[in-house]
Amino acid sequence: MEAGHAAILTVKRAETGPGLIIRLYETGGESHNCRLKLCRDIRRASTCTLAEEPLAPLESLGSRVTVPLVANGLATVRVEVE
Repeated sequence: MEAGHAAILTVKRAETGPGLIIRLYETGGESHNCRLKLCRDIRRASTCTLAEEPLAPLESLGSRVTVPLVANGLATVRVEVE
Protein backbone atom coordinates (compact mmCIF):
# COMPACT_ATOMS: atom_id res chain seq x y z
CA MET A 1 0.00 0.00 0.00
CA GLU A 2 1.37 3.41 -0.92
CA ALA A 3 1.42 6.46 1.34
CA GLY A 4 -1.83 7.45 2.97
CA HIS A 5 -3.84 6.85 6.08
CA ALA A 6 -5.33 3.42 5.59
CA ALA A 7 -5.12 -0.01 7.17
CA ILE A 8 -5.67 -3.36 5.52
CA LEU A 9 -8.13 -5.26 7.71
CA THR A 10 -8.61 -8.42 5.66
CA VAL A 11 -7.14 -10.27 2.71
CA LYS A 12 -8.93 -13.52 1.86
CA ARG A 13 -10.14 -15.64 -1.00
CA ALA A 14 -13.50 -14.67 -2.42
CA GLU A 15 -16.38 -16.82 -1.15
CA THR A 16 -17.61 -17.43 -4.71
CA GLY A 17 -15.68 -17.37 -7.95
CA PRO A 18 -12.09 -16.34 -8.53
CA GLY A 19 -10.38 -13.48 -6.77
CA LEU A 20 -9.29 -11.98 -3.51
CA ILE A 21 -11.27 -9.80 -1.13
CA ILE A 22 -9.38 -6.90 0.46
CA ARG A 23 -10.98 -4.78 3.19
CA LEU A 24 -9.53 -1.36 3.97
CA TYR A 25 -10.18 1.16 6.73
CA GLU A 26 -9.40 4.89 6.35
CA THR A 27 -7.55 5.97 9.52
CA GLY A 28 -6.70 9.65 8.94
CA GLY A 29 -10.17 11.18 9.01
CA GLU A 30 -9.95 12.47 5.41
CA SER A 31 -11.30 11.05 2.17
CA HIS A 32 -8.58 10.08 -0.29
CA ASN A 33 -7.52 7.50 -2.86
CA CYS A 34 -5.48 4.55 -1.65
CA ARG A 35 -3.17 2.82 -4.13
CA LEU A 36 -2.61 -0.89 -3.60
CA LYS A 37 0.20 -2.79 -5.29
CA LEU A 38 -0.14 -6.55 -5.59
CA CYS A 39 2.56 -9.03 -6.53
CA ARG A 40 0.73 -10.02 -9.75
CA ASP A 41 -0.95 -8.09 -12.55
CA ILE A 42 -4.62 -7.33 -11.98
CA ARG A 43 -7.14 -8.61 -14.51
CA ARG A 44 -10.18 -6.96 -12.90
CA ALA A 45 -10.98 -5.02 -9.73
CA SER A 46 -14.19 -3.64 -8.28
CA THR A 47 -15.67 -2.33 -5.09
CA CYS A 48 -18.13 -4.72 -3.51
CA THR A 49 -20.49 -5.10 -0.59
CA LEU A 50 -19.54 -6.91 2.61
CA ALA A 51 -21.43 -9.86 1.09
CA GLU A 52 -18.94 -9.64 -1.83
CA GLU A 53 -21.50 -8.52 -4.42
CA PRO A 54 -19.92 -6.22 -7.05
CA LEU A 55 -20.69 -2.49 -6.96
CA ALA A 56 -18.43 -0.49 -9.29
CA PRO A 57 -15.31 -1.25 -11.35
CA LEU A 58 -12.01 0.22 -10.21
CA GLU A 59 -9.19 1.55 -12.35
CA SER A 60 -6.14 -0.68 -12.35
CA LEU A 61 -2.85 -0.64 -14.21
CA GLY A 62 -0.51 -3.60 -14.10
CA SER A 63 -0.31 -4.71 -10.48
CA ARG A 64 -1.74 -1.48 -9.03
CA VAL A 65 -5.32 -0.51 -8.23
CA THR A 66 -6.67 2.78 -6.88
CA VAL A 67 -9.37 2.53 -4.21
CA PRO A 68 -11.40 5.57 -3.07
CA LEU A 69 -11.71 5.77 0.72
CA VAL A 70 -14.22 7.88 2.63
CA ALA A 71 -13.07 9.54 5.86
CA ASN A 72 -13.12 6.96 8.68
CA GLY A 73 -14.86 4.53 6.33
CA LEU A 74 -14.47 0.98 5.10
CA ALA A 75 -13.93 -0.20 1.53
CA THR A 76 -14.26 -3.76 0.31
CA VAL A 77 -12.52 -4.62 -2.96
CA ARG A 78 -12.61 -7.73 -5.11
CA VAL A 79 -9.46 -8.29 -7.18
CA GLU A 80 -8.84 -10.92 -9.83
CA VAL A 81 -5.20 -11.40 -10.79
CA GLU A 82 -3.54 -12.83 -13.92
